[in-house]
Amino acid sequence: PEDSYEKMQARAKEKAYPFPYLFDATQATAKAYGALVTPHVYLLDGERVLRYRGRVNDNKDTAAVKSHDLTNAIDALLAGKPVETAATKAFGCSVKWRKES
Repeated sequence: PEDSYEKMQARAKEKAYPFPYLFDATQATAKAYGALVTPHVYLLDGERVLRYRGRVNDNKDTAAVKSHDLTNAIDALLAGKPVETAATKAFGCSVKWRKES
């Protein structure tokens, strides 16, 4: 229930996310990208080429974060440089897959 589409819309509005929020009703997009957990981040460049996938950072405890993986990838792209670490292992709650009928 906490992850309902309505609650995610409210969270996106509350956090003022400056990007679109995808509602993947059929889960086809998640399957196509190989999403395993939430969050499982996919960073695409201006040409929509995948440049980074994986975790946001290396620790659930924000005070213990040592590697800001997503931020580093974004910074590299914005600076016109290659993303040094293009993939990391994502961690979080497993994706709840719909039952196929």
